[in-house]
Amino acid sequence: MITMSINLDDVGNDLQNKNGQLCLGQSYVEKFETVHLMVTHMTGVARRSIWVGEDANPVSHAFESAQISAAVRAIDDFEGVAIIIEEQPKPNILIARTTGGTTPLFIAGINGTIVASWKFEFVAESLSVREPDVEACRLFLEHSQTRSRNQIIKGVYMLWPGEAVRFDKDGLTFEQITTPAIVLSSALKDNARATDAFLDLIAQAAKRSLERSIGPAVEVSGGLDSSCVAVAIARIRPDLKSYGAIQLGIVGEQQRRRRDELIDLLKIDDRASQIADETPTRSLARLECQLTPFDDLYRLQALDALDLHPAHSIDTVLTGIGGDELTKEYSPLRPEWDLGGVASWSAIVAAASRADMFMRRGIWPVNPLVSIPVINFCRALPPKLRLNRQLNLMTLARAGLSDGFLFPRYHEHFGNVLTLEAINTDYDKVFTQSVIADYHIADISATLALARDATLHGLSWELVSKLYNMAKLEFVLRRYIQ
Repeated sequence: MITMSINLDDVGNDLQNKNGQLCLGQSYVEKFETVHLMVTHMTGVARRSIWVGEDANPVSHAFESAQISAAVRAIDDFEGVAIIIEEQPKPNILIARTTGGTTPLFIAGINGTIVASWKFEFVAESLSVREPDVEACRLFLEHSQTRSRNQIIKGVYMLWPGEAVRFDKDGLTFEQITTPAIVLSSALKDNARATDAFLDLIAQAAKRSLERSIGPAVEVSGGLDSSCVAVAIARIRPDLKSYGAIQLGIVGEQQRRRRDELIDLLKIDDRASQIADETPTRSLARLECQLTPFDDLYRLQALDALDLHPAHSIDTVLTGIGGDELTKEYSPLRPEWDLGGVASWSAIVAAASRADMFMRRGIWPVNPLVSIPVINFCRALPPKLRLNRQLNLMTLARAGLSDGFLFPRYHEHFGNVLTLEAINTDYDKVFTQSVIADYHIADISATLALARDATLHGLSWELVSKLYNMAKLEFVLRRYIQ
């Protein structure tokens, strides 16, 4: 949501607004251009402060306080970042994020300058020497994107929602999020209708964005999560648009029928694209898919569908990201490499990964199911309401969708597309030259041998995902490692 470069030598300069940038000498801060973000700045005694967020600065009263970082990080209902620039006791810059954020923010400290941006390439290319972070790369190969600090380029870090980082002549010092209390299951009151409250909370989570948006669009895959979001938003925004990428074969035919039923019910202006030539691995040859490791498998397919709407008619996209975790009993549990937060790691990582493709189009991403009130509400429900997605099924049934929609014949998992593509991909050709091999990140030869053997016995999902992660990492590393 911001892009900035501040040198410690510029800390004493006054803040000036120059063509939308807040400048201090040769240093600057600029916000992502959208109606959804507000920016303000203040000047005090030996201190400058900049606020960029989805609402007005709620912590201006704490501007001169040592508790400013904690005050910002305690905000859990919207995206925001505070930048505090101090001259005393020594020049330093503090960046603090609200807990309610879902966009990526990459950080690096180089030769007395801190750079930060939602654009991975801005931060990576600020480094005079670029090398892979071998351990971060290996973590990516095993788990794809993760909520970890170190990124695949050595010296590039992620600042996650609810965290802060301070930069001075000694470098970067990170403050992790304080582990929040976890809501546990409870019981329903007599005559309670959890489905009504669920839709109300989704709508409330999107309200701020919908009030400002000129052209909101909802992602409609045909899945239960995006469908619940669509039902909630269509009730309060009759001019809602939607988009979706359609799979191949019989699964795609079923998906198209189910989407048509939902779109007809809600009277949404929809556009859909067919997954064909732009399959995930083949898409990696496109520059847009080589910019960041935090990316979506079906980036180009989703954008193709969005582009079918009239130009510049969409400024906000609402997704169904995070729904899986709402219906799991143990969603607060975390892997050993997870830095922690309110949402489960897969929800916040998926949101951060999806954000890039929208923001490159000037579209602000909104993820209502990653909203903390929605998360806490679902965690408080009786386990039987979460079991096998009962909450989603009941919500959609009461909205008027058919049993055929709720219980389709085929699984519409988009991993099917990746599996079909893997069978016909020449991975020997993909890895003719390899940064992964050059830096001993992984044994390319052994993996390629498994891929060849699989042409006889079939590819397991484990091998398919490993090959894709390896190809994605390879293409992104090549973009930055010369």
